Amino acid sequence: ELDENRLIDGATGEKAIYKRRTIEEPQVGMIQKRPKRLRFVMDVSSSMAHFNNSDRRLDRMAASTVMIMESFKGFEHKYDYSIVGHDGETPLIPFVDFGKA
Repeated sequence: ELDENRLIDGATGEKAIYKRRTIEEPQVGMIQKRPKRLRFVMDVSSSMAHFNNSDRRLDRMAASTVMIMESFKGFEHKYDYSIVGHDGETPLIPFVDFGKA
């Protein structure tokens, strides 16, 4: 099969203008053995509820969280995620644990 990028070379007499068909070795790091682990930290402080009436920040964060969860559906073999909350007093409020999505 001709390599379209080398047509001019063929017109000038070059003989090596055909595509090479081989099975290429995967590059180092391209094969993913385990899923990537991602952690999303959400702001669940009282200011989120307090200012929600004026700028809808809590509603937007909830919609973003649902969008994150929906976007990883079907990619469980590639990504493992966790969603936690932080309210300024508690260091970690778990919502979705790794492997439970």
